Amino acid sequence: MSTQYRAASVSDLPSVNELMLRSKAHWGYDSAQIEAFKQELTLSSKDLDQCYSIVAVRNDKVVGFARVHTVALARLHDLYVEPEILGRGIGGNLFNLCVEAARRKGALDLTIDADPHTQEFYKRMGCLLDGEVPSSSIPGLHLPKMRMVLLG
Repeated sequence: MSTQYRAASVSDLPSVNELMLRSKAHWGYDSAQIEAFKQELTLSSKDLDQCYSIVAVRNDKVVGFARVHTVALARLHDLYVEPEILGRGIGGNLFNLCVEAARRKGALDLTIDADPHTQEFYKRMGCLLDGEVPSSSIPGLHLPKMRMVLLG
């Protein structure tokens, strides 16, 4: 099965928003926590316009999504993959495409407020732990802040 990568479009938003919630639920968050995440995991066309946004598509189905804001300090906002196909390279490919986009825009560093369950993935991708930040959705939850040096 071949995976294609392309710019995300407004018509992808319903699939992307559903994917992000399914992917987050995969990590064992309860329904109340998923509901708390819902606002930040529901994107609009404005969210796509402000960032480099890419989807991974298999058999006409969105199976992955990533979004990075590219400035001097780039920030990876989202990276989600269908839970049943985790570990098959889609997340790594999406991450690398975002890194390339950030470098093209001249970003020096890339930061990620990562879900605690994804910290090891980002370490494998070359990121270092750079502290933690409070979750904007779940009081008391702290997220690992990851950083990757892009230039220099």
